[in-house]
Order: sequence, then C-alpha cells, then structure tokens
Amino acid sequence: MIDTAMMMMLKPSLEHITQDLEEILTACSVLIKAHRSSPMAGRTLMQQALPITFGTKVAQWAAPLIAIIPDLSQLIQSGFYLQWGGPVGVSHEDNEDHNLPQQVAASLGLSAPLLPWHTNRQPIHAIASLLDACAGTIENIVDDIALMSQSELGEVAEPPIEGMGGSSSMPHKRNPVLCALIKTAALRMHGHLSVISNTTAQPFERALGQWHASWVPLTEGMALVAGGVSYLKTLLQGLQVYPERMSANLDLNSDAYLSKSLKEYFAHNEDAIYPLIEQASEEAHSKHQGFVTTFQALLAEHSIELSEDHELIIILSPLSYCGAAQRQCDTILQAIENITLKNESA
Repeated sequence: MIDTAMMMMLKPSLEHITQDLEEILTACSVLIKAHRSSPMAGRTLMQQALPITFGTKVAQWAAPLIAIIPDLSQLIQSGFYLQWGGPVGVSHEDNEDHNLPQQVAASLGLSAPLLPWHTNRQPIHAIASLLDACAGTIENIVDDIALMSQSELGEVAEPPIEGMGGSSSMPHKRNPVLCALIKTAALRMHGHLSVISNTTAQPFERALGQWHASWVPLTEGMALVAGGVSYLKTLLQGLQVYPERMSANLDLNSDAYLSKSLKEYFAHNEDAIYPLIEQASEEAHSKHQGFVTTFQALLAEHSIELSEDHELIIILSPLSYCGAAQRQCDTILQAIENITLKNESA
C-alpha cells in the first residue's frame, strides 16, 4: 500500500516538473534569440579563454534539459508501478487468473510490473536518478548565473523580486537568492540519491531498514527538485542581461586572443596604424581597460576612420572568433521547437 501510494503521489509531481522544464526551455529560447550575437568571454578553469556569445551559453544550459525531458516523459508513461503481491511478493493465483493487478494498475493510472517489486527497488532508483540528473542540470545553470552576477562582472542579474535579495546589514547588496535556493535544493538531492543508491540491494522478500530508508529521501527529493525547477523558471523568465558589461569584460583581455591575427595582418600589410596598436596594448594594460576600446579611441584621436568591411575591423570583432556559435544556437532553437510542437500535437 505504501509503495503504491508513493507512486500515485510522485507521478503528478513529476508531470509538473516536466511542464516547468518545458517552460524553462521556452525562456531559454527567448534568451538565445535575443543574445545569439552578444559576445562575452568564454571561461575555462575560471579564467578568460576565447570569445563565445551569451546565446551560445544559454544553448549549453538548454541542451541537457532537452535530453532529460524525453526520459522524464518515458518515466511518467511507464515507470510508476503498482505494488502487488501480498506479504512475500507472491499474489493469489485467482487474482492473476482474472488479471486483477493489471486492472487495478490501469484504474490507478499506474503501470503493471512484470513481477511484484518488494525487494527490486529499481523503480525507486530510476526515479531518484532522473531527479538527480535534473538537479545537476539546474545547478549548473545557477552556478553560471551566480558567478556572472558578481559585482566584479555584473553581466547578468536576478529579476528584482520584492522582499528577496536584500541584506539586513548591507542595504546596497543584491544577493542571488534564487540561485542560492536552487543550489541548496540540488545539493540535498545529491545526498538523497546516495541514500537511495545504498538501499537498492535488499535481502529476501522484504527488507529490514533499506525499504523504509528510501521513503523520505525520494518524496523530499521530488519536492526539492520541483521547487528548484519552479524557481529556475522564475529566474530565467526575468533574467536581466547586460551585453555591454559582457563585451567590456571580454575586451579586458582581448589582445591575448587577437595577437596572432594582428601579427599575421601586419606581417603582410605595411600599415601606419601599427604603432597605434602597440600604444593601445600598452595603455590597456597600464590602465586596466579594454584593448579594442582603447584602440578605437586612438583612431578617433588621429581622425582615422576604417570602413565596416576593413580587414582590421573584422579581425578585431570578437564574433570572428566564436566559431560555430550561431549554428549551435540554431541547433538548440530547433530542438526546443520540436519539443514544443510535439507537446502541442499531444
């Protein structure tokens, strides 16, 4: 009775989580379309590396969710089982003759298992594993957002919500509270999966302790992930994005990735602008400001105008170094549209 009741309770919760994830993908689609050409620093080992676009970053956020949603749908469709089988997992033969378990399962909206699963806890483990995968995916998103919203970067900010994000002792602060709530839920879910994994192997026909130990981690884990996903929907639907800060932060180290292209350009072009490039590099480092911004200011001081299609302008554009960013955005936008169309047809 307890296993069956738990399945009936958890199934609609997972349906709600799936619906929220689909709305999160819609929010991602809006962000990708708006910022597919907004350059920012790609970061590896916490340091600036090469340019990407913010649209590409959001596409990377969305990709694992796109992979998880079909698994959630499949689990909802056939992974919540009726528990049937009497004290030792062997039901009455008359019940089986009349297909009573199958009829009860259908009436409750559950799947009929191959056999009673008193000590086969794979159905429990499957639900918990997918919940944890979902927790890890949303945790990855808020880790990025929290880091990007630091005062020193200021590239994004949580939506302003009355009563959230303030500090009692430092009123100037705007804390990433939604990120903190989602991160907390994810970390707790990771711990719950550990407990459930350790209760998967159960002796004889009814276990001692392992069976009982999984109830709270599974039900609480479902609640935690449901809350985290709901908060993430609010976060992404109202996320404040500052492309100017992204571009300015990227430009602080732009001469590093531009150096090779600039050397190749000036090796084949005797150009009077070359001294200004060197001057811009020196000033940018000494004043801790953007290299391209400094170079453009020097061009203006010397009344030098370069056409938009000038080779040097193309070299200096960070979008020239973003590789397949646009294609990746298109790929994810199409995948999100496919999920949306599939749900509409269903």
